[in-house]
Amino acid sequence: MPYLISRKIGTIPCLFFVPDSLIIHGFHYVDWKRATQLALPLKEEYGDFVSVNRTWYRINEANVHMMADKAYFYENDSGDFVCVGSRFQHGVKLFVLMLGGNYQNGLDFAVNLAHEKTFLWSHVHLLLQTVNWTMH
Repeated sequence: MPYLISRKIGTIPCLFFVPDSLIIHGFHYVDWKRATQLALPLKEEYGDFVSVNRTWYRINEANVHMMADKAYFYENDSGDFVCVGSRFQHGVKLFVLMLGGNYQNGLDFAVNLAHEKTFLWSHVHLLLQTVNWTMH
């Protein structure tokens, strides 16, 4: 089922519609409570840190909460999960921070998400350029 993700682009709050085409292998966004349950048990396996855009984050409840609030965590009904995101250039880069369960399913989803985000982001840029143009 499609869902919405809220984001800020600069200072503009936006809602993004995430279409069914994005949801392969049954992956869906999970909230920070579920993300914490998925990520913290793998803390030692990941050496206590994950990296995104050359910045290292300690795997702890506060950082998992922050990443989940930015819609980094996705899970399917089989318990496979992936943590993906970027600090900036959201429509250009997507980093895989963590994988759990079937890695191939998580990577398939991440590749599809990267294609979808690039498409969505290019449309957001077009929208913002249009709004900027009409305001001047």
